[in-house]
Amino acid sequence: MKMIRTAAAALLCAAMLLTAACTAGKQTNPGEAGTTAVTEATTEDLSQYEKYRALSAVILYADDTAAVRAQTDAARASLTGAGYDLIRYAERLSPLAADFGALRVAADEAAKSGANIIIGTDSGYDALFSELAAEYPDILFLCNGGYRARGGNFFEYAVKLYEGFYLAGIAAAAHTSANMLGFVTESGTPQPIQCAIASGFALGARTVNAQTNVLLMPATDTKDAAACIRELAAVGCACVAGNFADHTAYEAAEAENLEIISFGKKGKPAAGNTVIANIYTDISDYLRKIFDAAADGNAQTMDHAFIGIQEHAVGIELYDAKAADLGKLTEEAVSLLTGGRFEIFSGKRLVFDRNALSFHTENAPLTDNNGAEIIPAGGYALEETVLNGYINFYAEGVLLR
Repeated sequence: MKMIRTAAAALLCAAMLLTAACTAGKQTNPGEAGTTAVTEATTEDLSQYEKYRALSAVILYADDTAAVRAQTDAARASLTGAGYDLIRYAERLSPLAADFGALRVAADEAAKSGANIIIGTDSGYDALFSELAAEYPDILFLCNGGYRARGGNFFEYAVKLYEGFYLAGIAAAAHTSANMLGFVTESGTPQPIQCAIASGFALGARTVNAQTNVLLMPATDTKDAAACIRELAAVGCACVAGNFADHTAYEAAEAENLEIISFGKKGKPAAGNTVIANIYTDISDYLRKIFDAAADGNAQTMDHAFIGIQEHAVGIELYDAKAADLGKLTEEAVSLLTGGRFEIFSGKRLVFDRNALSFHTENAPLTDNNGAEIIPAGGYALEETVLNGYINFYAEGVLLR
């Protein structure tokens, strides 16, 4: 434990120094709770930030996937972009499964050094955060993607990633005439979030081409994402989606002339010459609400939040010559989703009218990839079930490799 504590403390110091050096020319004293650093570029009245001076937040995250790093980047950007910096440091913990001891140490250190908001960007933190919230009743604990009971000073948020992948499915199917798309997963064992995003991708693609199938292929220790891409290209996939943190995956796609849909933070991957779209998460608006509520003394009245396209937490960027046309399609789908006329996991579907170049909705059953009916035509939506982590099926159109 002493070795873990020493390592965690070293990481903590390095992260605090990095944060201080990057705060737009003004340093924050990491040991002084409530210190706010306002960027040099801010020219508006700074009095509006006074209420935040009593707050000090810490981010704890596992440096194991690009998706988690993207959410951490979004958290930091949301604060500095608003003209103030509440994030004191980010404690990087990797790998997650082996570092719960270090996570506990880091959280204790943060609590004892004056932090009053502790954010965990991985769902694996929820059990420990639940315990910590009981031990530190005056600190707010915020966790991404957990499904435990919440209330008091511990609450969670879930990002509707499947909405972004639904839009990506529309873009991919509209971009190609092929009936086969690929999807590289991070696990061979179906997990709720994997079932949701892969199903969303397939259902989105089928709004444009009802014959589209999505072939899932897990990256493993013996077969990395680049190998998966080559194999998917060999079986006729025209476009592959996935979270590709390694540049070799993009190089493999370019060598195979295979189009890619990436997932992570905003911006086209530097190595992604064949990337046609990028799904990103941005929890800026949500975090601003959290900090506003905390500054006003109302944070403990907040509940579990489901945030997606409507809350600007998920989006899609489109590239290449067809981006304008694809953008019109995805914007119309977004309008239907956010306007309450349609939900992805329900007994209603979007159908693309190629003559009118627009969508319409129709009642249709939602079935799994074995043909079993999950929701009858016109039936209720499963969104609450999906977001609470209980989805245990792949939708129609998803094939397992």
